Amino acid sequence: MKSDTHQAEIIRQFTLQAVPFARHQAHSVQESFDFIRDAARLNGTQSILDAGCGPGLVCCALAPHCREITGVDVTRAMIDEAARRAAEAGLKNTRFVEGDIAALPFADGAFDAAVSRYVFHHLENPLAVLQEMARITRPGGRVVICDASPAAACRDNYDRFEKLRDPSHTSALTLEELIALGETFDLGEASVQRFGLPMELDSLVDSSFPAGERDELRAIIRGDIGRNACGFSAREEADRLFITFPITVAGWTKA
Repeated sequence: MKSDTHQAEIIRQFTLQAVPFARHQAHSVQESFDFIRDAARLNGTQSILDAGCGPGLVCCALAPHCREITGVDVTRAMIDEAARRAAEAGLKNTRFVEGDIAALPFADGAFDAAVSRYVFHHLENPLAVLQEMARITRPGGRVVICDASPAAACRDNYDRFEKLRDPSHTSALTLEELIALGETFDLGEASVQRFGLPMELDSLVDSSFPAGERDELRAIIRGDIGRNACGFSAREEADRLFITFPITVAGWTKA
């Protein structure tokens, strides 16, 4: 079970981040939407759930490719931002529900597919959330997770940095751990796509509400250039620091 303290930190962080998260260009990179769409095998006829929908970026991107899409998020400010975004885009097949993705308010097999992007590293119990995503997906439907997945050798350093940048971070799953989650529920062999998501560090910090100071975060990344102990492939150009998040998109077909 997740702790009330951690849940409160998630809500605090993402109430603050609702607008800046949505505006950060890296969160709207088309590549991630395309990989999720392909992994979910959307054909325009399905009913989709987005678990941890945030400001509705994934819902709005996938809406033209499905019959309907429902976003669920525990943070009211994110739900409000998602609804505003969908209305502004004139989308009629989206709906947004405030709720706990570890206890989804839907019947077994209610959706043709369930997706989640950039959420699992915030979870204290990712297994419980994947179980819920699988539960509400019909047999033969797709379950898709898109999230950062550093190499095992880098994960501890990666997590230390991310907890300083965003206190709602718990721990990133490695590729092997992500695939093992699906095996726990006998979801079969995972389809896997990987890509790098580059971000300029200062703009990322500007859209976050870190526990550490900006200078501390910059020092960690600058010190990791050429070492890659954090798994970010850090680089510097004209006193601007850049990091690249290692992203995995894993999809399973529910038996």
